[in-house]
Amino acid sequence: NFTPLTIDSKEPKPAQTVRVYPNPVREFLQVEVKNPDSETLRFDVFDTKGQRVRQLNILPNTKIDLKSLETGAYFYLIQGRNWQQNGRFAKVE
Repeated sequence: NFTPLTIDSKEPKPAQTVRVYPNPVREFLQVEVKNPDSETLRFDVFDTKGQRVRQLNILPNTKIDLKSLETGAYFYLIQGRNWQQNGRFAKVE
C-alpha cells in the first residue's frame, strides 16, 4: 500500500523565480524575486566555513552593497514565507 503524493501547483518554484547577479560581483549584488509570497524577504550570506557574514531583510528587487566583503567564495540563502533558495557567488576586487 502507498499513499499518493499531492503536489500543489499554485506554489511558486523558487528556482524559476529568483535571479542573483552579477556573478562574480565587485560591489553590488542585484537580487530579483518574481511572484514573492511576502513583501520582505530574508537574505543571508555565508562564508565557505559556514559562518554568517550578512543577514538582511530585503525587498523583492534589491541591490545589496557587498563592497566590504573580502574577496572569495560565498553562499546565500533567500527565504520567503513558504519557500527558500540557496546559491553561491564569488566576490572579486
